[in-house]
Amino acid sequence: MLSNALSGSPYYKWFVFAAVGLGSFTGVMTFGTVNVALPTIAGYFETDLPSVQWVVIAQALTISALLLPMGRLSDMLGRKQVYIAGLMLASVGIFTISRVSETTPLAVIIGAMVVQSAGTGLFGSPNSASIFASAEGNRHGVVSALLSLVRNSANVTSVAVATAVVTATMVSMGYAPDLGAIGGGESQGMQRSFVSGMNVLYLAMGCLLLVGVAVSFLKGSAPTREGRVPQRGARMSAGD
Repeated sequence: MLSNALSGSPYYKWFVFAAVGLGSFTGVMTFGTVNVALPTIAGYFETDLPSVQWVVIAQALTISALLLPMGRLSDMLGRKQVYIAGLMLASVGIFTISRVSETTPLAVIIGAMVVQSAGTGLFGSPNSASIFASAEGNRHGVVSALLSLVRNSANVTSVAVATAVVTATMVSMGYAPDLGAIGGGESQGMQRSFVSGMNVLYLAMGCLLLVGVAVSFLKGSAPTREGRVPQRGARMSAGD
């Protein structure tokens, strides 16, 4: 079986890092994309910026409320199961956002982002735990640095990637790549081009999360010190 072969590979720890790192990178990137869209969303829905900032507040509160209990749940049920469930829930929220239109109420968008944040809070704790459990104890410093690098890279690049995708979509539809003009009395077509750009962006991120789900299914369980793959009931297994 492919998962058992991967578990016995000397490169298993890197496969684990790739699997959970992908989910972590995409999860962090989604929050940066929201920051790009906030002023535009405020103008588009004809509301003020403080009201739209509830999108970010709702996301942060949801993740903060779930991290600790989900960490405990992953210890009880297994890290792999909770991590995959979190990725799938986040995917539901992101794919919902990718289907919004210019007539979608702001409350629906906020609700979808809360669902996505709930998924992020669900897989956050087992994400880190799986990476650390797959590496030797004397490598945890390097693992911590790599994990921080992945998350910080996602945070830094998210604004640039979101802006590039949205403006490229606007240009492809025949409109100037000016995000500041959205909601300022411009044509419905220009507003539609902005929404289309956001749809493309979130669709791509949702697909990345599904790739993370598939890779997590394949990675199997970490080998024990004797080189054997632990059984399903084994306590604190790295892959589960």
